[in-house]
Amino acid sequence: MLMHPVLLLDDWQIALYVVVILVALFSVIALLLMAWLIVEVLSLVRQLRNEIRPLMEQAQETVRTVQGTTEFVSSGLIKPAIQTASIAAGVMRTIAVLRSGVVHPRDRTAARDTMVKSEEYVVHPDGPTVAREEYVVHSGGSTRDRSK
Repeated sequence: MLMHPVLLLDDWQIALYVVVILVALFSVIALLLMAWLIVEVLSLVRQLRNEIRPLMEQAQETVRTVQGTTEFVSSGLIKPAIQTASIAAGVMRTIAVLRSGVVHPRDRTAARDTMVKSEEYVVHPDGPTVAREEYVVHSGGSTRDRSK
């Protein structure tokens, strides 16, 4: 009588074969899941590339626009405003000097005849002091006073 080869195995050997078959089956499933994961990652990379490129291009365009705006504002508004303010300050200073009545000697005799008197006085006991200067010019025996 012939016996089937499976019937000749021990219980331990049968359990061992069942475990080997299950491990092989789980290995095949794990391999399929890893392949599916790789396909999904590649799909995600493609999608990110397609979405990031337009974002990068928009960011570069925005940077170029900001640079152009900055150059325009600098050359078209800021520089003329600075020039206008400096010219206005020069004109105001010129007018202030002309209105102050300061006598500037033109030669040595006028320089020798010009005398400056300075004094400070207090307006209020707790307040600041105020300076007063007088330019006295002696020319040919007459004296002129100019106060500032």
